Amino acid sequence: MDRIVIGSASKGGQISISFDSSDLNESVKRVDIAVQVRDHLLERLAAGGART
Repeated sequence: MDRIVIGSASKGGQISISFDSSDLNESVKRVDIAVQVRDHLLERLAAGGART
């Protein structure tokens, strides 16, 4: 498995994505989902924080 980190801990957080680089379609899908999750979290935090 390979790994990529998106973002910066000091600038809004980071997400680590594990993927198999030999499967391009699955790798792209995992990165796209991780970016969507990070964007959603940042929106929630900007709106007053995440509530459980």
